[in-house]
Amino acid sequence: MTKNENYVWVTFINNKNYLDGAHVLAKSLEEVHSKYELIIFYPIDFVIEKNNKLRNITYVPIKQLIYESKNHYRSSNYIYCINKIYIWVLTQYSKVCWVDSDMIFLHNSDDIFNCEIENGQISAASGCTCNIFNNNKLPSLPNACPFNNSNNIYINAGLLLIKPNINIYKLLLDANYDYPFPEQDAFNIIFKNKIKVIDSKYNYINNLEFAHPTCNQQINIFHFAYGKPWDTDKLSHTYNYIYDLWHKYKQLIK
Repeated sequence: MTKNENYVWVTFINNKNYLDGAHVLAKSLEEVHSKYELIIFYPIDFVIEKNNKLRNITYVPIKQLIYESKNHYRSSNYIYCINKIYIWVLTQYSKVCWVDSDMIFLHNSDDIFNCEIENGQISAASGCTCNIFNNNKLPSLPNACPFNNSNNIYINAGLLLIKPNINIYKLLLDANYDYPFPEQDAFNIIFKNKIKVIDSKYNYINNLEFAHPTCNQQINIFHFAYGKPWDTDKLSHTYNYIYDLWHKYKQLIK
């Protein structure tokens, strides 16, 4: 690793299911031979069960942030999404890539760090706004969906490439997150005109199979945004092999 390749993957957990997810995420990074370590943020008061079978992984305790919604998030777990802003304090790294702990690597994606971004910019893949599952807590905005119109920009915050900056962290600490997708919607507003959109292969959200089937392509990083692998029900049959891979990795690192 050269001086200019001071990069790291980062995720966050605060319960057993997401800890399992983070460990599988780490295993998948090993399997695709990523050069870079994974940092797992966890709340100071959470009793972490470290996995000694995994290499290139660091556990970092943080003071857990909570943002209560007045309008009720789609998921109760979203009150913790604000902890994602801690990536901006990792100034010992030149670039940081956030990955949600409900994701899995299928192919080496170290090349994502080659994306040229400036301070104050974020890089991420497009998110869908169609609300195909008709969740009444979410707006349905198919006309705004970037998969329907490539001129529209709306990113999914499951993966974010950034340059750490304490001032941006302070800005985000005081931001408004009272949206259906709290940090995701906020980041799309705050970083408007400062977003660099990358290929969806780096964050293939599993609802795209239904919302935008023509989007099917090579998948580098699969996002279990709906139908978590630790739940009994899978979202579809098309990607059963990825759910099976998740469970295979979980067994291997037991």
